[in-house]
Amino acid sequence: MKAYALEIQAHTGSGLTTLCFSTAPPLVTAPTDTPPNVTFDRRIIQPGNYQVQAFSNGQTYGKSQVGYGEIILRNDDGALDYLMDYGFDGRPCVLRMREDDGSILPYPSGWKTVFTGTIDHLEPEWPSYNDGTIVMSLRDGMAGLHVKLPLAVYAGNNALPYGLEGTPSDLGGKTKPLLLGTCFNMSLQCVNTSLLIYAVSPPAGGLCDTVTDWDAIAAFDSVADFFGSVVSGPVITPLGTEYRRGGCSSTGITVYDSGVPLTQGADYTDETDLQTNAPAAGYFRVLPANGYVRLGSTPAGQVTCTASDNNGHDANTAGSIIRAVLRDYMQWDTSKFNIPELAALDAACNIPIGQLITQDTYVDDLLDAICNTVGACYYFDGLGVFRIFRVVDPATQNADIPISGYTVGAFKANSSVAGSGAGGVPNYQIRLRQQKNYTVQTSGLAGSSTAAWRSWVAQEYRENVSTSTSCKAKHLLSTEIALDTCFASDGQAESDRRLGLYSVRRDLLDLEIDTELWNTNPLMDWDAVSNFDAVTSFDQLDFTAFRIGQIVPLDLGGRFGYSPKNMLITGITPDLLQKKLTLTVWG
Repeated sequence: MKAYALEIQAHTGSGLTTLCFSTAPPLVTAPTDTPPNVTFDRRIIQPGNYQVQAFSNGQTYGKSQVGYGEIILRNDDGALDYLMDYGFDGRPCVLRMREDDGSILPYPSGWKTVFTGTIDHLEPEWPSYNDGTIVMSLRDGMAGLHVKLPLAVYAGNNALPYGLEGTPSDLGGKTKPLLLGTCFNMSLQCVNTSLLIYAVSPPAGGLCDTVTDWDAIAAFDSVADFFGSVVSGPVITPLGTEYRRGGCSSTGITVYDSGVPLTQGADYTDETDLQTNAPAAGYFRVLPANGYVRLGSTPAGQVTCTASDNNGHDANTAGSIIRAVLRDYMQWDTSKFNIPELAALDAACNIPIGQLITQDTYVDDLLDAICNTVGACYYFDGLGVFRIFRVVDPATQNADIPISGYTVGAFKANSSVAGSGAGGVPNYQIRLRQQKNYTVQTSGLAGSSTAAWRSWVAQEYRENVSTSTSCKAKHLLSTEIALDTCFASDGQAESDRRLGLYSVRRDLLDLEIDTELWNTNPLMDWDAVSNFDAVTSFDQLDFTAFRIGQIVPLDLGGRFGYSPKNMLITGITPDLLQKKLTLTVWG
């Protein structure tokens, strides 16, 4: 048997409080525990029935899914009725577990963390007068990413001829653009019409713009972004010295007037230099750290720009940009995301990417766009840590957990979907759209613009196509996968890799595991156990050891080609009351 303990934060209307519940017998913490000398109310009926899926509809690409579930508390005596007046939505909760064997273990260090997330809402159930429960709906850390990326807006307070914030009649109140990575042919906003200063990626606000609880900022002295000041400079991480993304690079930047590239002059040193010294006619100059460009003469037509951010300090790769979003804009401590996994993602796919953000954007939508580009998935583990992995053929990987000893009598395949397309049919073709042109131009170009440039800017995307003729011959209903990507360079290698994943048979299985079943396979000689009565554990399955992205070997005794076959875990659904675990696996 297992014991469970739950801590949840709530707002009473006048302040925050922490509520503590447990299964029977009630947990009583020691003076040295955290929290000390607390009796957990013995109310938990269902410790947890929740689901974490990488993607929807059995896919291995697309939008990442929010993990959800519920915990049920006993309320037959009405003692928990008061909870309905508390505020729980968005508040943190932690569920922990230990073996209920009578031993005394420190809390929480001696317990295993099962779930870390937030409460969505409470629902009372009252089937009769002397019966009743409180159902707590859970959401994992993914819900915390469905927030708008904190971006600054133009103040509109220029005192012309000076100022970099526009005026009330043009830019006041509009969102400042944010450049991440490398982007092509962006339309530039003129922030000062008198001095012909344009914004590529100006100082953008971080999370402090919306802070309401300043006391919650643990490392106040380390905050480098206050209300739109420049996010720049080095930051020390477990990977070494990195740089906060922002501004634009002074190398590899091209500014166009009606499709004709201007000549670049020397960089500016600061905002005073920018507003004091004009470039020569036909030239432009850059203030890289602040992301501004100034022209030396009135443009003849539309001003566009191809540029990169970060001034070349860090690679414009998926893992590097995701780190920057979480660290610099969400203001997360590096302990909240798995840095080695993000570094491994960069090593696996180092093709440069880019995203230009010019309007309200949710953080999870931004991360989805980046991850779909490189074929990755992100999620939150039981400790609430942001994790990421790239979807690869599990047959090429080593198994993380050797569960094959549990296959006989412990698993049931609920569903099998061969392939990855509609109706389980493999996909014969992959089409990746890349190198986005952010300003499609079919008119207004100068006569001196080249034919090659006219052709390039007339199309929004370049495309890579990978095709399997053998798949199309075998599967008459096979279709293609077409995806928009953030690639800023040729992504043909990724297109070919995806074709190898999705043009062949792939199975999707739901595996039911009884976590209390004994794994008797390794113990072949029961007579060799000299003191059988003293055995207290028969290798019960520790469901907390499983997580999305792991590889497990599935052995069905040779049936359907499983003898064994490595599979990728794409979903986990524990039912702690019924002691069941369902794994969704793909391969």
